[in-house]
Amino acid sequence: HADAQKSSWSLQTGFMGLYLNNEIRFSEKLALRNETGIEMTSRTLLCIKDLPFVITTEPRFYFSGLNADKSWFLSLKTSYHPQYLVLSKGKYKNDISIVPTIAVRYKLGKHFTYEWGVGIGYRYIFKSTNDPACPNSSYSNEQEQSTHYGSVLAFNCVLRIGYTL
Repeated sequence: HADAQKSSWSLQTGFMGLYLNNEIRFSEKLALRNETGIEMTSRTLLCIKDLPFVITTEPRFYFSGLNADKSWFLSLKTSYHPQYLVLSKGKYKNDISIVPTIAVRYKLGKHFTYEWGVGIGYRYIFKSTNDPACPNSSYSNEQEQSTHYGSVLAFNCVLRIGYTL
């Protein structure tokens, strides 16, 4: 398609955060999304203290193509939450996650998009010399220590609306 863009920028928001992303198109069905933003995680919800930044790269395969008004896609969302970029009073630790995801993207007019989907994968929380992951929470110290660092199950719940520039 001659009118197809090779790269597009968008701003998205949903119940989990606010994101700025760039999607680089390699073909009609294959793209690479890179984004940064602020998002809630399961640790954010438990501790109610941390609001971490996230850096994500996500290869996507669109079944109906990038120009379709509705297109299901498979992705491999790889995200990094650096502990030094956290709006927090808590002690957030670095983590990395890799989550295969299936989702659908709808185009709403020329500039708006809506996405929803789910994924399940792997998260690794890096060991730190900081105190437990959820200081001053209502959870016992034993529960906090069990989520201090190591491998955990990761979920990706996609529910976003965005504006493409």
